[in-house]
Amino acid sequence: MNIRNQYNEALNKLDVDVSDGLRDLIKIYCMAINSFENDIVDSIALYVIDMGNKGTCRYLQEILSENKDPYLVKILMYG
Repeated sequence: MNIRNQYNEALNKLDVDVSDGLRDLIKIYCMAINSFENDIVDSIALYVIDMGNKGTCRYLQEILSENKDPYLVKILMYG
């Protein structure tokens, strides 16, 4: 499945469960940051800022502790 299809499915999930939808979007962000899907990357950041909560912050911290990509860590920490 490509990134755009996963993104659309995560957006649909936001209507049902915001936390799960945001988790899926963050996973997609981690893949899309190294692709040419700039519109998806930009929109995911806006969704997380707009709809995120403390649980989202904790999940981002988990991603940061597991991830070995220094660029992604830099973006998530300071982006």
